[in-house]
Amino acid sequence: MKRQFLISAAALAFALPAGAGTPGYVDLSVGTLELAAPGGDVDYDTVSAGGSLAVNLSGPWGAQFDGSFVRYEFATSNNFAGHVFHDGGNWAIGGVVDYWSIYGLTQWTLGMEAQATLGAFVIEGGVSAGNLEQYSINIDVWNADASVTWYVTPDLSIAGTIGTESYDVAFDAGSQTYGVEAEYRIDQSPFSLFVAYERADVDYLIAYDADSWALGLRYGFGDGSLQARRDEGPRWLRQDRRAIRLLD
Repeated sequence: MKRQFLISAAALAFALPAGAGTPGYVDLSVGTLELAAPGGDVDYDTVSAGGSLAVNLSGPWGAQFDGSFVRYEFATSNNFAGHVFHDGGNWAIGGVVDYWSIYGLTQWTLGMEAQATLGAFVIEGGVSAGNLEQYSINIDVWNADASVTWYVTPDLSIAGTIGTESYDVAFDAGSQTYGVEAEYRIDQSPFSLFVAYERADVDYLIAYDADSWALGLRYGFGDGSLQARRDEGPRWLRQDRRAIRLLD
């Protein structure tokens, strides 16, 4: 499975066209997932790969495509998203479709998102609704999330995220997530180092917590700095699910 995962990561890297003025990035990381449930605590090693690509459609209209894979010891999580948005320079508004799958679960959501740049800060948020399918059982899902990214310097950023998700079932069920990621670009090179943490508090049949850490290397292309990549390239944060939000 690790070989298949690495092949998928390499395919993703080659699929994104480095150069030709098309901004984007690919990355690889390793980490851990810690699950704390009433039956006991377990830890898993993780390996992940991802990328994001931005293209101009026409005038102020742009599109962004995201993809990521997280390999746990028991399964692989896949997350893909497509954004279409109106770029107003220091603001943007658009729509997003998102797909996520792991361990017998698949989820599609469709939503709206907005973003504003205020000096060194980028604020964004969105809402979405969709369907979660679990072994032929369909559940309606609603999501809301928000983030703030602070560019301490053009090549050093710190981002904080928060999200909530609710499931339309006969009992109260949902999850809340909190995350933080710091990224540093290495000496004006296309490479940057990042560290990410995400926590999910889940209530679905049982209540449990999931904590995920990741340390990785990112390769950016078509940009001049981390802040320029956000301004001119993939401007929406990639919504990876590092911490498992729903397992049954």
